Amino acid sequence: MNSRYAKGRRFEWRVKDFLLRVGFQIVIRSAGSKQIDLVAIRNGVPVLIECKSEENVNKKVYEEVRKMGEECKTEAWVAKKKGKKIQFVVCYAPRHPCMAVKVLPSKSFQLIS
Repeated sequence: MNSRYAKGRRFEWRVKDFLLRVGFQIVIRSAGSKQIDLVAIRNGVPVLIECKSEENVNKKVYEEVRKMGEECKTEAWVAKKKGKKIQFVVCYAPRHPCMAVKVLPSKSFQLIS
């Protein structure tokens, strides 16, 4: 198995497990996906999530995820590594168009402007 693929897959599973622990009812992994790796549902609201196992993410990725969220009319996030933490960047949110969510190991969400 390609080590880069394996690294990305492990990170996707880590994000999925975390989301289930913090209250998302359903998290579906889209294996072999191109743009969206996970679809998560919390309180009936779907969230499209692209997972990146590195800290430096190309701006083009955020734009592609934003477009996908806009087309689907639902929230769209990028989950990326931030040291040993997971950081969620909200690329599109119909109600809150410009915010980022930082997830701390204590399972709490912290909004970043």
